[in-house]
Formats: sequence, structure tokens, C-alpha cells
Amino acid sequence: TEHPPSAPGSPPPAPPTEVTPIPAPPPPPTEPDPPPPPTLTPTASPTNPPFTPAFTSTFTPTPTATEAPYPYAIQEGCPVYMPNFAHLDAGCDWLGVAGHVFDANQEVIANLVVVAGGTLGGNPIDMLTMTGMSTDYGQGAYELVLSSTVVASEGSVWIQVLGLDGQPITPKVYLDTSEDCLQNLILLNFVQVGE
Repeated sequence: TEHPPSAPGSPPPAPPTEVTPIPAPPPPPTEPDPPPPPTLTPTASPTNPPFTPAFTSTFTPTPTATEAPYPYAIQEGCPVYMPNFAHLDAGCDWLGVAGHVFDANQEVIANLVVVAGGTLGGNPIDMLTMTGMSTDYGQGAYELVLSSTVVASEGSVWIQVLGLDGQPITPKVYLDTSEDCLQNLILLNFVQVGE
């Protein structure tokens, strides 16, 4: 190409420059796109019925005379707690049960077995006697000495009458005992109520 003449005393014209394009910097590295979140697909699952608490009452068994068809039952008004009039010299050093067994005609029955069981003051009770062996309470009476001292307890001692064949003819009667010396004799009579 032709250049116009340059004025005297001016520098020569600069040679034409070639423009070289500057390459653009490479783009910064890109992180890969995160994977898409998992999709939840509802599936059928067994459902449990709602929980409904069931309330039950607390059962406390009560001894009754209807557990078996016993021919004898406790005489009305018994047991009776009183001072031991048969062993006055023992005072508070005695605790026992005494009484009679009556038939349907209110006649005393002798030769029946009277058994005591359970515990008293932490000690086991396991004894027996027969009706008619204690005359301190009248003809045909029985007596069981439970302890050589008065002891308070609630339903831990029982008395039952058996026939000579060893079969129970009364239910087990659970007794309370007292530390009161004026209640150390328990009078417990039985009467016939059936065959």
C-alpha cells in the first residue's frame, strides 16, 4: 500500500501492524450438574389399625363358702373375739381358736377333725385336733392353740373342719388375730346346712 508523503522532520510512518486476535481464556471448569433428587414413589403398605388400649379391672379374689357344696357353714355371729376365759393364768401369753360343730338339730357333734393352717407372725401353722377333746368350752368342743403370745394378723390363718374320711365338710375360714389381750380367744362355731 502506498503511504502519503511524510512531512520533513517527522518520524517515518509506523509500519502497519497486524492485529492478532488474543484468544479468549478458556472457560472455568464447570462442575457436573448434581444428580436429580430421588423421587419418592408411594407404594402400598399394610396399615395397622389404630391402637386402642383395653382396660381390665383388677380382680381380688375373696374367700367364699360357695367353692364347694359343703354341708357345714360358719354359725351366724361367728367368729367372736374375747378374753381367754379357759386359760386365765396365761394372760397375753396365749392365742387360740375354740368352738363347736352342731348338726341340723343344734346337737354337738364329736369326733370331727379341725385343722388350722397358714402362717402367723411369719411362722407356719399346721395343726389339728378333734371335736370333743376340749371340755373347757363345754361338751364336744375343740381348741387349737395358735401361739404362746398375742399376734396381730389379717387373714393369714385358716380353720377347716374335716370328716373322719379326711374330706372337708366346711370351707377354709380365714381369721384375723389381734395383739389385744382382751381378744386372744376366737370362738368359731359351725352348723350343718345340708346333708
